[in-house]
Amino acid sequence: MPLVIGGGPCTFNPEPLWEFFDLFVVGDGEDVVSNLAELWESCKREGWTRAEAISRARDIPGVYVPGDYEFEYSCGYVSKVTHAGKVYEDPFAVPKVERAFVEDLESAPYPEKRAVPNIAVVHDRAPVEMMRGFLRGCRFCQAGYICRPARERSVGNVTGLAESIIANTGFEEVSFLSLSSGDYSGIERLIRHSAMGFAGHKVAVSLPSLRVETMTQAIVDGIRSMKKTGFTVAPEAATERLRRVINKPISNEMVLDAVRRAFIAGWKRVKLYFMIGLPSETDEDIDAIVELARQLGSLARSSGGCKVAISISTFIPKPHTAFQWAPQASHAEIVAKFSRLRHSISGRNVELKWHNAEMSVIEGILCRGDRRLSAAVESAWRSGCVLDNWSEEFSFDRWMAALEGAGLTYQDYVAEREPDKFLPWEHISCGVSRRFLLGERDAAEKERPTPDCLVSGECQLCGACSDASSYLKKMQATQRAAERSKGVSSMGGTSRRETMGRASARKLAFPLRCKYERTGPSKFISHLEALTALGRAARQSGLPVEFSKGFNPQPRISAGLPLSTGHASLAEYVDIRVTRPVSPEKVISLMNDCLMEGIRFVAARHLFRKSLSLCALVSEIDYSVVVSLGRLAEAGHALGLGHLDESQFHEELIERLLSQRSIMVSKVTPKRRVEIDLRRFVGALNMTGVEGGKAYLGMTLKVDRNGRTARPAMVLSALYGLRENILYFSDITRMEQYYRRGGMRRPLLDVGGGLAPRGDRLGRARTRSWDGL
Repeated sequence: MPLVIGGGPCTFNPEPLWEFFDLFVVGDGEDVVSNLAELWESCKREGWTRAEAISRARDIPGVYVPGDYEFEYSCGYVSKVTHAGKVYEDPFAVPKVERAFVEDLESAPYPEKRAVPNIAVVHDRAPVEMMRGFLRGCRFCQAGYICRPARERSVGNVTGLAESIIANTGFEEVSFLSLSSGDYSGIERLIRHSAMGFAGHKVAVSLPSLRVETMTQAIVDGIRSMKKTGFTVAPEAATERLRRVINKPISNEMVLDAVRRAFIAGWKRVKLYFMIGLPSETDEDIDAIVELARQLGSLARSSGGCKVAISISTFIPKPHTAFQWAPQASHAEIVAKFSRLRHSISGRNVELKWHNAEMSVIEGILCRGDRRLSAAVESAWRSGCVLDNWSEEFSFDRWMAALEGAGLTYQDYVAEREPDKFLPWEHISCGVSRRFLLGERDAAEKERPTPDCLVSGECQLCGACSDASSYLKKMQATQRAAERSKGVSSMGGTSRRETMGRASARKLAFPLRCKYERTGPSKFISHLEALTALGRAARQSGLPVEFSKGFNPQPRISAGLPLSTGHASLAEYVDIRVTRPVSPEKVISLMNDCLMEGIRFVAARHLFRKSLSLCALVSEIDYSVVVSLGRLAEAGHALGLGHLDESQFHEELIERLLSQRSIMVSKVTPKRRVEIDLRRFVGALNMTGVEGGKAYLGMTLKVDRNGRTARPAMVLSALYGLRENILYFSDITRMEQYYRRGGMRRPLLDVGGGLAPRGDRLGRARTRSWDGL
């Protein structure tokens, strides 16, 4: 008896999905999740029915039961609502669902131990929320309204969470989350603390959503001292008139100055966000984006070959915002605006990206949709609309057909809404009053900005605060405390410059060669993803890995030849340089405690003599291959060998392949197709047995001086005359990698070791103690 529960910002208008969920959690989820977990435990213990569980869940603050409401529509608007058996002829009189709200973010729980992905994902970093809510009041931004009022975690709490998450996950980057990082009262102190606290670990720090007017030189300098991530600025519009409409009163000079400071601080690429289709937008506003892009391109060019990336998105009216009544630009209008920008913005230093216009239309329909859309959503899903966020899977025509089948048109949902009509989401309260939103709508039409409550010192009466005066006093006290602490270091101790100076003066490094296995699920991750997993495990374990110098320091973990995805290995190698002595046994133990399933360190040794890189050392690789005989019947008949038994069949095929002096095959790379002679890479090939419907082969592949070799699947393809993709189902394991010199070959682990020369001071220092941890 599962319950289907939805959450997140979309629950402030979940009506298009109401038929597919039992419950929605509206607002902050920290307390609600715990309450729902306790409810579910009681449900299983007491044996409640689904209806009983849902009935008890509706008593939890923030839980919305869509089945409690029934809506009737007239002329596209809600005309009547039934709630708990009572009919409301005036929809505005229906009882509202109140959001869940966490008043004290400082004491709210936050996950410090989280799953670490083994493949690259979009937000592949450690997120720490430093502030929730926003008071600047951008009129298009839903989060700025539904998350009011602003609440903060202290600098100590934020950095403590960041350090804990990094220690538990090994992430290379921490992102301090908020709607506007520069509005966090302790931002400069937080950056200063992070610059010193993460310097030794080479952890990058990113601050999303930096507003131009809050980007002080101290913030830029603080981020500059750390490992760099992306630098993003969001002007949204290119004219000051339109920025007043959306309540973002900044000038183009401020935008240019922020980008200039970023280039001076060392960033080579800055990203800027703009929006088209905003209320009252004209052609002059579109042309202004082109002109600002030209100025930004010129600035990037004069800053030494820097680049600006301009991202264009479509304005979509959101529920619970001042623009919730505004029309959305039609598909044709969006395409025309994009085309105008695409043909006008050019230059080597300017990169232009834009959001899919057809996707924007569907987003707008679902964003302000009502319950009538649920039939269209189900129909679209049944027709194949599943992975629609991938442009190659998205089909605008299927969505249009689904709307038509439900008796709806997309114009019904993107058109302007009448301000005196009840909107489909107005039975759900975000805390901000309808009266305030109408006032902001009127202010936008008059191009009149609304000041921040904290900046003006006066409550703007939005309705989100239960006690506005005490809230203002609390936030103002927090800001005054932050101002007093600006000149005071939060950590004392040594500055990063001094730390880096000492690090650069420390020339000793202790290299180790490590052998590890990749089996089970780890064979399905790529070579680069495996290296990322090793780096994170080293950081998580506390292994003192040396880092490279420069703007983007990387752990000094050097790998050998890549392992093909899907292949297992009993002999992968990495060279790791550590900054203080550590015994091989300690390295193995530390790494194995933190690595994913399937990756296991099995041996390690010190490198005392200067050794070639692993890629330069490897000369031969041994593989074990297991092939299902059922897949080879076709090959046997095609080659005229169907009369032979399995052993004779393989012996004949191997003899044929090895007798050839040349086997030319095509290898397709991302850039071109190249012809290679496969035969010169095949050192040995033999059959070791046939058992249980499987053939067991041994294979040795040579590696040339340039590090080139053949894939085992290529050899199998030439052997059996079958396509490589069929043979991917073979079980291929890399058994060992060798260095060959003369007539002798040795495993890579045995190369580059030995004692340091007598009288070598560095050698004596290295052999002093290997248990420094």
